[in-house]
Amino acid sequence: SRSFRVFHWTSILGVCLRMDPLQVLSAAEHVASHLRGELQRGTWSGLMPGGERLARELGVGRKTVEAALRQLEKDGLLVIRGLRRRRRIEVTPSGPAPAGR
Repeated sequence: SRSFRVFHWTSILGVCLRMDPLQVLSAAEHVASHLRGELQRGTWSGLMPGGERLARELGVGRKTVEAALRQLEKDGLLVIRGLRRRRRIEVTPSGPAPAGR
């Protein structure tokens, strides 16, 4: 994924101040962040909804959702179960599942 650092400058009473950099996220990173929050809130349990359903609900493309789901797999929040099968959720509402599960 690509991310860019954008520095924001502001002027207060004629003094130029450099603020913390902003990070521009890709659509897939935004979707992954949203899904991560939903998982941690316990919106879903057991199996993750399919990519087509999520794409439709979020108003984004299926490839964007698939990229987001792959990121959540890399983060250990989801486990792939095979081609055309829904991913198993490996996170509890408070965080990742305990080791050995």
